[in-house]
Amino acid sequence: GARTGTADTGARRRLTWTGRVAALVVSIAILATSGWGWYLGRVADATVNRTDAIPTDGNDETVRTGEAMNLLLVGNDSRANLTEQQLTEFMAGEDSGINTDTMILVHVPADGSKASFVSFPRDSWVDIPGHGEDKLNAAYAYGRMNAPDGASEDAKNAQGAQLLVQTISGLTGLRIDHYAEVDLLGFFELSSVVGGVEVNLCNAVDDREWSGAYFPAGVQTITGADALKFVRQRHNI
Repeated sequence: GARTGTADTGARRRLTWTGRVAALVVSIAILATSGWGWYLGRVADATVNRTDAIPTDGNDETVRTGEAMNLLLVGNDSRANLTEQQLTEFMAGEDSGINTDTMILVHVPADGSKASFVSFPRDSWVDIPGHGEDKLNAAYAYGRMNAPDGASEDAKNAQGAQLLVQTISGLTGLRIDHYAEVDLLGFFELSSVVGGVEVNLCNAVDDREWSGAYFPAGVQTITGADALKFVRQRHNI
C-alpha cells in the first residue's frame, strides 16, 4: 500500500511523506531511534491520505525471502501548498516543479530485526521504463507527464510515484511494498508533530544566504522551519 499525508491548517492537503532537501533525514532518524509504534502514533495526529503508488506491473520480487518488507521513502521539493508567507519563512524560493531529490529504500527483515537503509543519489543514471536512460529523479516527472489529459493532481502524483517505484524496483531487483513521500510543507509539519529532533553539531552553521540555516555548535533540538532549513542546507557545511 502507499501512505501519504500532511497536517492541515485549512483545506485538506496531500502529505506526501519531503528534498535534497534531505527531507526525510529527520523522519528516518525518528524511525530508527524511537520505534514504529510511537512514531506512527504521533504522526497519526496529522492528516494522513493514501494514494495508489504501488504499480501492479514492473515491481518484481526477484530478490525477496520470507515476509520481509521494503519501503520507499521519497522527499520532493514541491512548494505547491506553501503560502507566500511560508515561502519567505522557509526561504524556499520559487516553485520549480516537483523533483524527487531524496529516495531511500528501507528494508525491514522478516524477523523484525534492525532495518537497513539505502539512499539513491538523485543524479544516478538509470533505466526508466518507457523512457530510456535518464537521471533517477526524472522518473517521477515522467510519470506525471504520462497521466491522461484532465487528470487531477492526485492522479498525476500517483502516476509519478508508480513510475518511480517501477524504476527503483528494476534497479534493485526488489519489490517495493510501501511508499511514503513528503514535500516541504509536509516535512515542516511532521517535524512539528513529533516535537523536533535533537542534533549535535561539531561546528556552527551559517547558511543564511541560501537555506536560512543558522545554528550554533553543540546539542540542540530543531523543529518546524528550522528543521526544514537544516536539511536543505547545501553551502558552508
